[in-house]
Amino acid sequence: MNDICIPDLAVPRFENIDFSKVLTGPRRYLCLDLDNTLITQYGMDFAPQVLEKLEEIRSWDQLKDICLVSNVIFPGRRVSRLRVLADKLKIKNVVPCYFFGRKPKPAPYRKALSLMGSQPEETVFVGDQIFTDIVGANRLGFYTIWLMDRMSPDHWTTKMTGRRKKEDKIREVLKQRGLL
Repeated sequence: MNDICIPDLAVPRFENIDFSKVLTGPRRYLCLDLDNTLITQYGMDFAPQVLEKLEEIRSWDQLKDICLVSNVIFPGRRVSRLRVLADKLKIKNVVPCYFFGRKPKPAPYRKALSLMGSQPEETVFVGDQIFTDIVGANRLGFYTIWLMDRMSPDHWTTKMTGRRKKEDKIREVLKQRGLL
């Protein structure tokens, strides 16, 4: 198993992350995927526990900035939705990832770093997909957190590629290494 696929931390859901142990030392910036990380695939309302967790970590001096990084593939409704949801979360830094520049390619991660004024070693990336969120962030040297429990059914592109079945193999590696 290629270690580029292995997250630094794996937890069931966003609200299960103990950010007091994650946002330490040089790690002061947070990048978040959106769908199936903070909200259901096509949802417009956040669960109260997600909003509470964000408010909790925002109150800490350790956190300097947050950025949403989401694969939207094509401009249009999904970009509008991303911006509306970012406003609801009071997150000003938003990186919509289009078809040729989507995660796991380095461009969206670099854009997020630029928007926040951070370096990879200072940045935590949280996402629900190993082969997009985690692989891309690991390549650049972010601290990565994989959310293992999906909030809703996957987008058709995720189903078509069979990535979730491959993630089951990674889950086994994580168990073998004592990371789960």
